[in-house]
Parts: sequence; structure tokens; C-alpha cells
Amino acid sequence: MARIDEALAWGVERLYHASIGSERMTAQLLLAHVLGVERPHVVAHPEREMTDDEVRAFKSSIERRASGEPFQYITGKQEFYGRDFEVTPDVLIPRADTEVIVDGAKRVWAGMADREGRWVLDLGTGSGAIAVTLARELAGARVVATDVSAAALAVAGRNAARNGADVRIVHADLVEAFAGPFAIIATNLPYIPATVVDELQIEVRDHEPRVALVGGEDGLDLYRKFFDDLPRVLAPDGFVLCECGFTQSGALERLAAERGLRFVDRLDDLQGIPRTIVFGL
Repeated sequence: MARIDEALAWGVERLYHASIGSERMTAQLLLAHVLGVERPHVVAHPEREMTDDEVRAFKSSIERRASGEPFQYITGKQEFYGRDFEVTPDVLIPRADTEVIVDGAKRVWAGMADREGRWVLDLGTGSGAIAVTLARELAGARVVATDVSAAALAVAGRNAARNGADVRIVHADLVEAFAGPFAIIATNLPYIPATVVDELQIEVRDHEPRVALVGGEDGLDLYRKFFDDLPRVLAPDGFVLCECGFTQSGALERLAAERGLRFVDRLDDLQGIPRTIVFGL
């Protein structure tokens, strides 16, 4: 048995020596997750006695975080666009910067005529965060989510059900399974260059799925393949929104121009860095 304050003191010290950062908040959040309460309860009740099972579960979660495992994989969830999503090691952890894709999609959707019933594709859906959010945010859209990973699609399907979103789940490589036409294609394809992947934070490098991270030597191999097939599936008045790395916007725009795509817009992330590029035919 142990009290909450005793368990937290141990957890904070363990995370501090592991150089995790934000060790007190992390320990409090992990303990709250183990106890099935909110963080304020942990802070307000330091004297609460914990069972042996709770102590073991808390110590396990602290050790996992100390080893570099992402907090979201330990708790199994992450917020995206104000909604809760399940995350597992089979999918990338949704990030706030990717919400820019949703903002951009909402903007171009609002400017389209005859939107009702038009198709929208989330290419490389992973957890389904983009697809589910678009299904909930774009009135009248018919949303499809596709991924090459069957395990990722299982997570996406559960997240669609969890958030009450009508999303069609399709196992496919890029757009090969589709004939279109799609009014919007939103995608966060793997774009990390293979040459730098070993320099990433341990949380990303050692824990997130590499198939969802690495996009070839310069990070743009999948975008090359996708752009080659894009005119076949994108509606003439449609838009494609592509996330890219913080140094890749220029290269992605040149790649699109070489394939006859029309530059539409460049959207910045929360740090003011170009992160999502919008193209048309």
C-alpha cells in the first residue's frame, strides 16, 4: 500500500532522473489515468491510500515513460480537434499541427458549390483523426479513410464509432483502389527523410511506426507516386491538402508544379511554419 503523495514523490524522482521533463505533471496525469480520475483529484487528495494493484500499474506506467515511450501510448488516447481518439503503437500520435489540414479543408469546402454528397478522402488515415474530424465538420460530405496498414485501419474504425462519425474504411495503397472523383483529398503521408530519422526524438524514433514516418531518402517518395495518380481521382474543382516537414514546403510545391498541379495556398502551423500546402488541378 502507498499514499498518493508517496507514489507521486517516487514517480517525479524517477522521471527527473530519466530527463523526461515536466515530470510532476506527467506523474500526476499518469496516476490519474491509473486511478480513473481527473488530475485535480490527485492533487487534492494526497492522503488517499492506493491498492497494491494501483501501485504496480502506476510504477509500470512511470517506467514506460522513463524509457521514452510516448505518454499517449501509455494512456491509449490523444485529443484532436476537441475530440478524444484512441492511439496505439500501430498509428502515429495525432498532433496539433495537423489540425491545420482540417482548418484548410473546412475553408475550401465552404467555398464549393453543390457540396451535398460529395466525396472526401483521408489518405494514409492512421488513427483516423483527420477522417473522423472531417466527417463531423464537413456537412454533407461522404468521407473515406484509407491506409496500407490493416492494423491502423482497425484503430481508425474504432475511432469513427467512438466519435459517431460515418466513415468508410478501405484497405489500399495510396489511391489505387479508387476511381474518384474526390472533392477533397487530405493527407499526412510519411515525409521524414530516411537520412534523418535516427536523429528524431526517442519517443518518435523508437516508438511510432516507421512505415508512417519515413518517405524515402528526401521524404517525398510517396508524394511523387501520389501526385502522378492524382489527376485520375481528384474532381476538376477539387483540392488536395498535403502536410509536409518544416523544411519541405518549397520542395513539395516544386514537385507538384512539375506534375502540372496548381498551387492554391500555404497554411502555417502553430509555430508559423508552412505545414500544409493546398493544390488543385
